Amino acid sequence: MRSDTIWPSCADRIGQYPELVEGGLFDETVFENAMRFAQDIPFTGDPLNLEFALDRMSELPDVSAPVMRHSGSHRLLAEYLADECLEELGWKDESWRYLQEYCRHWLDDEAETWRWIEYLFLEYDFHLEKGRSSDPCVFLGLNSPLSREDCDNAWGSRFPEQKAFFDALELLLGHRIVGRKRALLEKCFSEVDGIGRVLSGGVMNSRDWHGVRLVVLLPVAAVPSYFSEIAHDGIRYDCLDILVEIALQVLQDENHLIPIAFDALFEEKPRIGDRVGLELVNHSPKHKERIFRELARRGLCDPEVGRLVSMATQGRVQLDHVKPELSSNGLESVKAYLSLRSGRN
Repeated sequence: MRSDTIWPSCADRIGQYPELVEGGLFDETVFENAMRFAQDIPFTGDPLNLEFALDRMSELPDVSAPVMRHSGSHRLLAEYLADECLEELGWKDESWRYLQEYCRHWLDDEAETWRWIEYLFLEYDFHLEKGRSSDPCVFLGLNSPLSREDCDNAWGSRFPEQKAFFDALELLLGHRIVGRKRALLEKCFSEVDGIGRVLSGGVMNSRDWHGVRLVVLLPVAAVPSYFSEIAHDGIRYDCLDILVEIALQVLQDENHLIPIAFDALFEEKPRIGDRVGLELVNHSPKHKERIFRELARRGLCDPEVGRLVSMATQGRVQLDHVKPELSSNGLESVKAYLSLRSGRN
């Protein structure tokens, strides 16, 4: 159990949003269980995000907490991860030690490498059967240089953020990334050059597979060709075609940049996984309406659920994005990501 003298918890923040229940997004049991599980999760800053599947709204949402370097909350996280705090909380899994070691490096303001890691997101899955939250998945948000040519001159590398990313991944994984695994990740960076950029990458500690989840920002029209370069097997392109069609209906511009999430799997033969997610960002009420209309038209979301989420995300609780995930087996999930903003209506 958390000591109340250590930090404000995510439960403290979630409890400030009764509209999550009043607006019909969650019933009281789900809300109370989420509060209980979030007691041991440190609140490191706004906005706190909740993630849930649109077809399973009776289940517990996952929570993700940001750690922003520019706000100094990375120093707060380092305090949370001090040896005495980990011991008090009973966090003995080695992934916490790896995160602790990463934070020690991230605190070095003089090191040029770490300027390219803009933020972390710590994502916690809730498991009723285990009676606790998972160890967090750690997502690294990357800064991007304005000019690749300037990078060559100043840092001797066209992708200085790639080096920072690899260094950070190795700390979080507890081992080096070499050989074909490294080559696969390098390919994901090089093939985006000139058309987009790598936004973030995640170490999925709580999942039953080994590898890295990447989020890449690409023009809608470039998505199929990008995957044809990085994935020679594992991806069935009818899946990508469906996601591109959805993006075009929502954004109505094939040159619009859109985040695409996928997995680089560290198997015996490293490969790109066949599960791909499209992050439909809620830029405006018009975008939100198009998102749920298109998902309903394709049978990916119940129209009533879409209306409920739209109506319940107009004040302090905002819809950040909706992510349909498809694979060679068809639809995997459609998840909504809510942002809990500070302040009052």
